[in-house]
Amino acid sequence: MVSTEELIEKCKSKWKVSNDDVRIKMFEEKLPDFLDEFEVEALEVILCLLDKFDYYSHREINTRLVELHEKVVKVDGFDKEKTIFCVLKTMNGKINSSTEYVCEYWRLNEINTYSVITNIDDLDNEAWDFINTIVFIDDCCGSGKTFTDFLQNHLLVLKKKRIIYAIVHVLKDAVLKIDQFKLDQEMDISIVYCRKSEKAFTDKMLAEKKTIFAEASKNVGVVNDKDDIFGYKKTEMLIAYYNNTPNNTIGVFRKETELNKSIFPRRHEKKPGWLLDMQESKKQRKTKNYYRKVKDVSG
Repeated sequence: MVSTEELIEKCKSKWKVSNDDVRIKMFEEKLPDFLDEFEVEALEVILCLLDKFDYYSHREINTRLVELHEKVVKVDGFDKEKTIFCVLKTMNGKINSSTEYVCEYWRLNEINTYSVITNIDDLDNEAWDFINTIVFIDDCCGSGKTFTDFLQNHLLVLKKKRIIYAIVHVLKDAVLKIDQFKLDQEMDISIVYCRKSEKAFTDKMLAEKKTIFAEASKNVGVVNDKDDIFGYKKTEMLIAYYNNTPNNTIGVFRKETELNKSIFPRRHEKKPGWLLDMQESKKQRKTKNYYRKVKDVSG
């Protein structure tokens, strides 16, 4: 088995990172303690997974976003004069990775500012008569659910349009899911990407040790089988970016617990005061309304 120092150098070489990358510095510092928590058999699995792990530095992402645009413009029927570039908006409206990557994509590829739409719900209804292509930019796609759910919720305006989903990294299973959605809805959807990979435990040798890995994850406090041990929706991704780690990534690599010193932890930000106050106010109103209804019924 290689030493921790050799493993670090091997990973850095594979990921083509510089020594001043903040996330890589953290990775170097935390890796020894991270590995120490696993017994021999589980450690073998961890090392195999780490060998398959992909990390994207800021510089690498910039290169990939340029590569993506080169693929987008080659899609049949693409016409930049009738195309908009969009964000996969979250339900709560806050900034997400899609927002960040659309901004980078716009800057690097010199996209017309008028063609970048951060929220298609705000677009003038009349505009849809003159738009035939919508490009959605994303950092990764693990299950395909976020994308297909978004399309499902916007079928009224997107059904007869050309949709291009431009992704830095995608899982094979997500492509299959989106292709099935495309057939079911009879939509024109093209997927372009820089890298496509399989689920982590597709490999036969790793698949045989999946139970061992799950138990080892639980032993270090990563206990949510649905969303954490094998990633959100059990997508089994092995990926991290300079700005964050997707929740599709296998839990031990991103989830901090008392015992698990994750090497690529997710960015967690505290809710600001105004949001906490609003949530508390809603909670109090809901409680008051409940007791008012109970009183009316009993009275």
